[in-house]
Amino acid sequence: MSVFARPAVRWAIPAVALVAVIGAAGAGKMLVANASSGLPERSPQQLLMDVAQAKVNSLSGTIVQKSDLGLPKLPELNGTDLNSMVTGSHTAKVWYDGPQHVRLSVQGTGADESDAIRNGKDVWLYDSAKKSATHRTLSADSAKRPSAAPSVLPSTGPSSLSGGVTRMLTQLAPSTNIGTDGTAKVAGRKAYELVITPKQHDSRVEQIRIAIDGDKHIPLRVQIFARGSANPAFEAGFTSVSFAKPDASEFRFNPPAGTKVTEAKPGSSDHSKVAPKDRDHQQGKKGDEPQVVGTGWTSVMVAKGVDTTVPAGKTAEQKKASAAATKFLDSLPKVHGSWGSGRLVETKLFSVLITDDGRVLAGAVAPSQLYQAAAQTK
Repeated sequence: MSVFARPAVRWAIPAVALVAVIGAAGAGKMLVANASSGLPERSPQQLLMDVAQAKVNSLSGTIVQKSDLGLPKLPELNGTDLNSMVTGSHTAKVWYDGPQHVRLSVQGTGADESDAIRNGKDVWLYDSAKKSATHRTLSADSAKRPSAAPSVLPSTGPSSLSGGVTRMLTQLAPSTNIGTDGTAKVAGRKAYELVITPKQHDSRVEQIRIAIDGDKHIPLRVQIFARGSANPAFEAGFTSVSFAKPDASEFRFNPPAGTKVTEAKPGSSDHSKVAPKDRDHQQGKKGDEPQVVGTGWTSVMVAKGVDTTVPAGKTAEQKKASAAATKFLDSLPKVHGSWGSGRLVETKLFSVLITDDGRVLAGAVAPSQLYQAAAQTK
């Protein structure tokens, strides 16, 4: 599958970032949070246990995501300005009242917004800029499935959770120092911070700070700092949050006048019904699974057999997107060495190497380490 055919992702929810970061980083030197803010002292292990067992029945708030990655200018694809997605500031509002009632509203330019709403059996996707909406009625079986998990991590027994956290911290200790700080304040609420610091100074990540609500124990903010930078290269967190039950009207959607409404066919979103041949194409060929070179924070992911060509496109919009993607690829610096040749994307937090022989290498490292990994995986 072409790397340019994959959908772009605008939002990384703080809870998901927490799970991914902790799972990748682990912990070494452990520091206990001080209690100067009035919060009880918590060790990293205790705080992770709090997060693992946290459950929130209702929530509403505003999330702001900011990023300053130092990326090169990106093309516009299918009418989407990728630069605006990965740089600057973006705002979203969220309402949650159990897995059957969820709404996310991403604020666009001016009064534009995009909404995803689940209200029982009704699911709506709305784009005010395009004046379009898609409505799907879930089957009885689908309606019983939760659309969002109220707890941050899978719910299991306390002893199982404790053992899992302990094993994780022990196994991954060599690569990371992790401490807790009880003096953060996010969205007006007292919070602890997990302070994650790579021991490997070759990593472009200097520190990750994850703010966790001192009472509800859910992630409120994630900040990722590039080495040598005082300000976060990436940040996503609540600027306001309430744990009161949202009004039921927040989950009822009535298309505004002039909106083109499309009724989705039953089962149209069921990926399990994709033909095996198409599914294999989407997932890549067997034997092309990515491999990892190196350890810890200086690991480099290597994917082989990647189709890095830009699809020609059939419609005028697709052709325009293809031309923009081709122009972007051609604008990337050409690099070469004993490993071969290719194009390089370099940011404050990570580097990506796209080789001419169909390999993609990525890591939170300098380009020189990608070249070393490329030479080892020819």
